[in-house]
Amino acid sequence: MAMNLVIQEKRRALGLTQEQVAEHMGVSTPAVSKWETGQTCPDTALLPRLARLLKTDLNSLFAFQESLSSEEIREICTSIRETGQKDGAPAAFALAEEQLRSFPHCEELLLNTAFSLKSVTNLSPADTAAYGDKVDAMFEKLAESSDLSIRNSANFMLANKYIRRGELEQAQQVLDRMPDKQDITRELADKMMLQVTIYQQQGKYEEAAEKLEYAMLTTATRMQTLLSQYIGLEMTAGNPDRAKVAADKGMAFGNLFQLWEYTYYVDEYMVALKARDAGAVLSLLRKLLTALTQPWNTADTVLFRHVQWNISPEQYKDVRTQLLASLEQDAEYEFLRETPEFDTLLKDFRT
Repeated sequence: MAMNLVIQEKRRALGLTQEQVAEHMGVSTPAVSKWETGQTCPDTALLPRLARLLKTDLNSLFAFQESLSSEEIREICTSIRETGQKDGAPAAFALAEEQLRSFPHCEELLLNTAFSLKSVTNLSPADTAAYGDKVDAMFEKLAESSDLSIRNSANFMLANKYIRRGELEQAQQVLDRMPDKQDITRELADKMMLQVTIYQQQGKYEEAAEKLEYAMLTTATRMQTLLSQYIGLEMTAGNPDRAKVAADKGMAFGNLFQLWEYTYYVDEYMVALKARDAGAVLSLLRKLLTALTQPWNTADTVLFRHVQWNISPEQYKDVRTQLLASLEQDAEYEFLRETPEFDTLLKDFRT
């Protein structure tokens, strides 16, 4: 599933509005809307907090050693955040310290508490100044954890802290403590491939194919994400020609693997929008909006026929509605509103 739809699906499942997500993440509501329409991706530094908010995984962020249930930890941390919003940071820290004294060896609770307190202190510069060091001390402690997931989460937060401060040497030192994903993978037996081999030798060919298809789709989706990040980097760096080449390759990649059309038109669209190429933008917008009226049927593909793409028609409609609203309201589309084709586009997809 594409990242934009994962964000939307998880947000809706939790009953959150885009405004609530934006407030929690410290971004604008239009930014969240663009995440969900695939026009942009969340900044890397925001991903751990977003994963926590949406109750989903980020590199097994929540695969922790438990002495409390996940529901109990979630309730404690919700209480901490609500206390901070109602009574202020001192009350939130007092509650957190009380809970941590009750479960001094639960690293999962400590990590989630640190994230909760960080969200509380981010509410005001004064709270950040007064309590930021306490939160950092929690992450410093967790950076010594024997649990790889917890250790990496803590180091990730510490590295980002140093980057924000411009203390790049310290950030690099923390980064050097973190193993590359490839290094971890090389050290582990590939359980999935072993399972495929067992299924194959048992004559369970459909089960083996299903395992491989999910792995291929996960890899293909990650490749699309990496290409999108690279394209954004080159556009920011002032290299539109490189961005265009990468976007062309992204579209070819999507076609080759029969991925959902919307996901591989987005990059071409963003490059054209940056260049203010009205003709190309309008053409690609029509393709994007058309893709949102035609749900992706994995059963019709060669490589992903076993994959269940569980996206409701309402979700496609929501993304389409948000995109159309952006076109009508956002200043960056002003140059399109001068063209007759723009009015025709809106009319075609509003009906």
